Amino acid sequence: MKTKKCILTEVILTEENDSKAHVLPSALGGRFKPKGILSNAANEILNDKFDLPLIRTLHPFMALLGGARDRGENTPTRMTDKYGQSYFVVFGKSLELTEPKFKEEKSDNGTTYQITARNMKEARTLLGIVKKNHPEFDIEDALQQAVVKESYVDGMLHINLNIGANVFFPAAFAMASIFAASKQMKTHPEFIQYVQSFEAETPLNEPENTRVVAVMPPDTFYWSPSQTWFKVTSEISHVLIYFADPQRNKAFFYVELFNLPGVAVVLPYDGSLTETHTYGVDVISGVEVEVEVDTQFLQANCWQPTHSNGDTELFELSKSKIEKILSVVHARSQNHAIGKIIEKELGPPDGRQFTKEDIGKISQKIAEFMVRQIVR
Repeated sequence: MKTKKCILTEVILTEENDSKAHVLPSALGGRFKPKGILSNAANEILNDKFDLPLIRTLHPFMALLGGARDRGENTPTRMTDKYGQSYFVVFGKSLELTEPKFKEEKSDNGTTYQITARNMKEARTLLGIVKKNHPEFDIEDALQQAVVKESYVDGMLHINLNIGANVFFPAAFAMASIFAASKQMKTHPEFIQYVQSFEAETPLNEPENTRVVAVMPPDTFYWSPSQTWFKVTSEISHVLIYFADPQRNKAFFYVELFNLPGVAVVLPYDGSLTETHTYGVDVISGVEVEVEVDTQFLQANCWQPTHSNGDTELFELSKSKIEKILSVVHARSQNHAIGKIIEKELGPPDGRQFTKEDIGKISQKIAEFMVRQIVR
């Protein structure tokens, strides 16, 4: 039996240090976790340098879609309304203010407090501030008079997304070698050196002389040809494709996340046979899906960039892909909201058949909801 080494640290892998390699981060719905590739230490390095920046970038899509994770729940993402008020947003739950409101106004007639809390526990804490200033104040009496209020947001919510090569390319480069190794194929010859020397890009608000700009990995590029060259039976998916061509002595790795423009990495290959390996997962259900690849297309085409980072065509392509994601988000959120209206008015469905009286009872509520969706 051949001794296995970690592809990054090159230590001998044992039962104690062998770690599950997260080819795609679990927080983004990845479930393919091969062993015999990475040590615990290597996994921590890759997680800190590549997985976490990718998760931070793409997490809003998981939160808004209600994407399925193999463990844990999606944490909310932060969105802002036209007045600058920010909310925590996650599929299946009501919007929540990112922080409570506490306003104190003094006048000749006394002091007025306006408190907006997200729950009764938080309200009690804020009322404690009032009692500290006014010992005679009765917290319990105030809580009994508190009003629980739900309202629709005025207008659309907004979010800033930083989707670009600075995050995608390094992550894709690491994925390529991990996925190749999981199929007993060669990793990229510069994989170890690149990972060891890599520093993630710092935020734009850092002074220019202190900012770190991420170094792009070798043999990594955007690849989104106009022709459809693979098929997957999923509305929103993650796709990994590895295609080895003995005539070129090279392998082509491709990753596409949330249907966004894909990234390719060219790897070495010294085999004598053509090989194809794929992995696909439906983001919403978490179910693994089949990926059908047109290998003749891959053999016939050059493995070179289809788009340059930052060009107009790439921007428009990314925009159209994001619009598709948001259309799915809207449809799922709308269906969920209608389901909540039905349950609130009629109780849990439990397989019941709705009568004309039931339908009449919920029709007005659903109509009001739909009108708000249209005119906001």
